Amino acid sequence: MFTNGKNNPNLNIKLVSILISILNFCILFDSSLAHKFTYSFKRNENFEILFFLEDTKEMNINTALDYKDSIKIFFDINYKFKNEKMHVYTYKKENFICFALFDNFLSPNSSENAFKTGIIECNFELSYFLRICNDIIEIPSKWTNYDFKSFLQILTSFKAIENKRLLEYLQVIIFNNLMQRKNSVSNNRDFELKEVFGSCFFSKIDISIKKLFIIAYLNVLMIESAIKDGNLILMNSVNDYVDSYLFNEHIPYGNILVNDFKIFCALETVLENAYMCDIFHVLLSQINIKSLIFDAYQGFEITDIKFKFNIVSSTVFKSIIISNFKNISLEFLNQLCMYIEEQIEFFTIKESTISQYTLDLFCKKKKLLGLKLNNVTSIENTYLIDEHIHLSSTLKYIDFNSIDISPTWWMNCFQKAKFCKIILTFCTVIAQKNFLDKLYRYKLYQSVLHFEIMFFKYEISSNFCNSLTYFLNLKTLKLRGYQTVYSTEIFLFKAIEGLKGLEFLDVQKFNFYLGSYNFLLRNHEIKVLRLTKNLLYSENRIVCSFNGLESLTELHLVKMNVSRSNLIEIFRIKNLEKLCIKSCTFETNTNENLLDFVSNNIKLLDFDGSRLENIKDINFLSKIKFIEYLNLPGHMLPPGYLSELSFHCNSSLKTLHYEFGTLNSKDLSRIEKLEMLEELNISESKFCESNFYRIGNDCKFFNSLKVLNLWFVEMHIEDLKYLKNFRRLIKLSLSMSGLDLIALQSSLNCISFRDFSTSTSTLAHNPEKIVNFLKEKAINLQVSNF
Repeated sequence: MFTNGKNNPNLNIKLVSILISILNFCILFDSSLAHKFTYSFKRNENFEILFFLEDTKEMNINTALDYKDSIKIFFDINYKFKNEKMHVYTYKKENFICFALFDNFLSPNSSENAFKTGIIECNFELSYFLRICNDIIEIPSKWTNYDFKSFLQILTSFKAIENKRLLEYLQVIIFNNLMQRKNSVSNNRDFELKEVFGSCFFSKIDISIKKLFIIAYLNVLMIESAIKDGNLILMNSVNDYVDSYLFNEHIPYGNILVNDFKIFCALETVLENAYMCDIFHVLLSQINIKSLIFDAYQGFEITDIKFKFNIVSSTVFKSIIISNFKNISLEFLNQLCMYIEEQIEFFTIKESTISQYTLDLFCKKKKLLGLKLNNVTSIENTYLIDEHIHLSSTLKYIDFNSIDISPTWWMNCFQKAKFCKIILTFCTVIAQKNFLDKLYRYKLYQSVLHFEIMFFKYEISSNFCNSLTYFLNLKTLKLRGYQTVYSTEIFLFKAIEGLKGLEFLDVQKFNFYLGSYNFLLRNHEIKVLRLTKNLLYSENRIVCSFNGLESLTELHLVKMNVSRSNLIEIFRIKNLEKLCIKSCTFETNTNENLLDFVSNNIKLLDFDGSRLENIKDINFLSKIKFIEYLNLPGHMLPPGYLSELSFHCNSSLKTLHYEFGTLNSKDLSRIEKLEMLEELNISESKFCESNFYRIGNDCKFFNSLKVLNLWFVEMHIEDLKYLKNFRRLIKLSLSMSGLDLIALQSSLNCISFRDFSTSTSTLAHNPEKIVNFLKEKAINLQVSNF
């Protein structure tokens, strides 16, 4: 039955509602359209890049936001410009934000310089963003999430150069956003840092840009910080001592280190703001920093203030590390344990005094996977760990160093736990005996993949050798600090030979018996072998043959005497990728014709501390291919030694260390051709009838070098001027004694580097002038006691 609309007001209302919805959809559809832009660019005779708008097309905004297709770059020598009149931007090397892609296009020594023109396709107005990247004042006070993502894509795709100016630029963007939120009276916010930083889009941004963002964010919060080896350090000054042993390689996360109570309080205050707290945690998560370290080495005087521990208010942290808490109220740790969520997987405490009650609180965390205790004592003056300490069923990894543990707890471990990784260091006979007695008794070790032990005055027994045979699935074995007689050493390595899945073997002891290792390595699948003798330069030779070791990819020899036959066999290991022969001596009269690298896979060659005078006439440098890391102690090697380096290394070598060497023009000419070099260390080296700047203006690594170490290298004004060429330098180490500081400042002013190392003797001459200059440049000053 149909009803007349005139007589039904409800139907009229429905029709109007439908029409309004259709109209809204049309408006929304129109606003959801974006544009695809095509730009051409070319290099002119003034070493500038001219950009031209070639075409624009409408597209759906969902496509425009796609990371993968948002920018496409093509180099084309013969491209014909369609519309040269639409010049939209000129890029110069003096740009406020510099881009490595464009700088390389302008550089005569780069591969990109072979092209004269190019095309860029993008889903945003590139010319607009290039203009605002050239002037920090042009940063808009209000952005949208889409604008910010476009900016991020430019930084990554064009490889923005990390320097002080880029950091300042990011700080302004963050500051503007925080102020915009503070002053906004509307809930409709178009630009949300938290939303962008937490998006899948941001997860695809280059990691170096993400690291700069967190440094910039902390700078805005007036907290000084630095990132070293993937770890975030909060500090009072750049010269704060940082204990590298705080960072645990067995925890799969980066760390944030707080080593000052005032910094902790300042951070807690800032993180009271939920939005700012969320941004902080999201940025940490994006660079995989999920381990929190409190270190009281430099003074961590905690007052009686009650904390909410905002720093651990999210689920981002999976690891807590406590260090040097000896005379500090345990209430701080008890509060911390109450506030951390159940997601904690790893707990570490070092060089501290703690109660069994507090330790038990952390051990009861439901998801605890790893427990590391290093030189920790109990305030109860009993065993730190006994039957009252909870043994989590989830625990897979233990690392105990100088810890008093009761025999009962060890018994419970071997009966109930299913450890995958066991690392132990003993400092008393009793602690060692408590462990070994239970090890011999309970032979249930099928779950253990990694077993590492540093003994204390222990001579290997047959019981220990027998116990090893039960580690059926062991992948890594490290035995250090033990003693043997010949008969037990044979027994030990027969036990190891039975570990068919073993891939990593590390043995460190005072003496090796000739021939005892030969049968061990036959028909074994060991990939990494490390042999270390505790006595430097003793008469012991290497005790095994390396013939037929097809599985071996890494070989480390430390403080050994390497014979002629050993060296021949090592060079013939065909799958070798890393070779470290450190603090070793070599037998004389080795036949060069017998020394030839069979492996084409060698990426690392390290002779640090070794005496190479007996093999200096062996031309093995010309026979290595595609190496990435090379460390040669230059003392006792003749000038020109580096000139023999294979030409294959030009496109592969990234790190070259040649300390205490004598370099002549042949060496410098060879170094000049290394296209990929990122780190050059020629500290304490001398030049023979040459100078550093003689590397020349055709140097291939001007745009790649990041670390340059010139400690105690004689430098002249021309050498200092030459430093200007290294445009991507991050760290420079230089002894400045005797140099003209005005000439030095003039040279350094042209380099945008981040870290500068010098000596106390240098600062003694004119400390204030140097320090002030570096502060103006926002360069971290690192001082060594020389």
